[in-house]
Amino acid sequence: MHTVWKGSLSLGLLNIGIRLYSTVEEKDIKFLSLHKECLTPIKYKKIAPDCTDTEVKDEKIVKAYEYAPHKYIIVDDRELEALQKNMSRESFAFHLLSKMMRLIQFLLIVPILLVLPLGMKRPIC
Repeated sequence: MHTVWKGSLSLGLLNIGIRLYSTVEEKDIKFLSLHKECLTPIKYKKIAPDCTDTEVKDEKIVKAYEYAPHKYIIVDDRELEALQKNMSRESFAFHLLSKMMRLIQFLLIVPILLVLPLGMKRPIC
């Protein structure tokens, strides 16, 4: 796939490479039903094989979008209703992307905040 833009994000001594790709094929958004507690995809008999062999009740099932193998973004009923009422497929895809970006920001910033105090010679306070 062709790279549209290449750049990097610098946070002090940490340098993160970023690449932006254009999409050339249209894909429909596919939701999965997951067990709320262990986030295992629900099978036809509504069983979450990773945590129980008994049938999972409907109130314990959530909808999710799989953005990478075994990585999910939970989509609640409010978000699904908004999609049905006034969101186009593209704007809902943007909504999912913004949720993923918040997750990425959290995953990047938390380790940095844990490492920063190690390099300090004296406390900030």
